[in-house]
Amino acid sequence: MTRGFKPAGEGVWRSPAGVVVRMRRKGNDWRFDELVFEGRVVATRVDDGIRLRAGDVDVRPSDGGFEIRLGQ
Repeated sequence: MTRGFKPAGEGVWRSPAGVVVRMRRKGNDWRFDELVFEGRVVATRVDDGIRLRAGDVDVRPSDGGFEIRLGQ
């Protein structure tokens, strides 16, 4: 999850385009909790739920959680 992101606090990461992703600890795992971006956000319905595209960040449902990736 953190490849290409810069740390911005405990469980908080910032992408090069300014997208802030907050993760929350659940037991030993970190789970996606919040995405903040002042710009265009696209939400698309997919079979497993909803996919978000905000700036250079892509959030997709994955195995009962979410996969967060840095795009181009």
